[in-house]
Amino acid sequence: LAAVLDLYAVVGLVLNRYLAARAYKEASEFVSKEARRVAAQLESRSQQEAEEAAAATRRAQETVTKKEIARRRVEEEQISRAAAEAKARDAARAKRGAEEKLKSE
Repeated sequence: LAAVLDLYAVVGLVLNRYLAARAYKEASEFVSKEARRVAAQLESRSQQEAEEAAAATRRAQETVTKKEIARRRVEEEQISRAAAEAKARDAARAKRGAEEKLKSE
């Protein structure tokens, strides 16, 4: 009877150790799987944030480019206006000069 009880105790210990090891392994796998899932979520979120930052940078660059184009147009208009005014002054000066020359003759 003692041998049977000892054998029962040994089988119980072995079974208990097996179940504990299996539970540890399952828990470890679960934790690893959850860690991978969380890492994938963070990577996805990080990638999305990087894409949003890149889009914001592109929009800012487009805005700067549009402002630069508008500034250049204004400068070109000012230059054209100044050239037209200078041409008109030269024409008026030439006309006065011609009139004075006719008067003096």
